[in-house]
Amino acid sequence: MSRIDGLVLAAGASRRMGRPKPLEIRDGKTWLANAVAALRPHVRRVWVAVGHDAERVRAAHEGADVRWIEADLWEEGMGATLACAVRTIAESDATGIVVVPCDLPDLDARIVARLIESASAPGRTAAACAYGGVLGIPVCIDRVWFDRFAELRGDRGARDRLRTGDPAIAAVDWPEGARDRDRSL
Repeated sequence: MSRIDGLVLAAGASRRMGRPKPLEIRDGKTWLANAVAALRPHVRRVWVAVGHDAERVRAAHEGADVRWIEADLWEEGMGATLACAVRTIAESDATGIVVVPCDLPDLDARIVARLIESASAPGRTAAACAYGGVLGIPVCIDRVWFDRFAELRGDRGARDRLRTGDPAIAAVDWPEGARDRDRSL
């Protein structure tokens, strides 16, 4: 993969938390800004999929070097948001995407680098984080996966696509991936 873009999923309503996760602050940065910073050293462009409170999220990140995607079916869930975003990015010249949620404040550039390296190894077309005995996002996918991700619906995210036992999917151990946040730190 030579033309890798990053995608931050920041469209959900954050119902369990009760306020928008992309706008939560840790160490002086929003969770969304942290996700963008983790991607930035390793990708050409960063795309951000927004839905709930999209105007507030964009306004809080005015001037950020990102491309915004309006996830029109965000209320259906993460799968619908991911599908919308992948369809949008597929129209570009990207050959791969690193997908991260905005609610992993422990995310940093090192895990992004490991995902890209693992997905780019001979015989591999994807790399997913392994935590709690499962594979899930953050994930790096080659263009051959775009159609499969573009078909996602509802609240079913990438996990079902990644749990196929496909030897082309590398598992990258990252226990911190299990610690998404439903409340402030």
